[in-house]
Amino acid sequence: LSLQDVRNMISIGVPKADAFYMASQTPASFLHVEGGKIIPGVRAEILCLDENNMPLVTILGNEAAKYE
Repeated sequence: LSLQDVRNMISIGVPKADAFYMASQTPASFLHVEGGKIIPGVRAEILCLDENNMPLVTILGNEAAKYE
């Protein structure tokens, strides 16, 4: 799922935490990969958003990319 899909779910009343869970944990479970969780030893891809759900920073492993 894309960030726009998450925004769409939030706009129709899906709680923010549930929308992000559906966008991360559900696909990972479907693909049988260890994803959608932040735990030691597992590669993480983290997207940090502002209060309007716009991207601020993406963290991939040990690298961070800031949005302007």
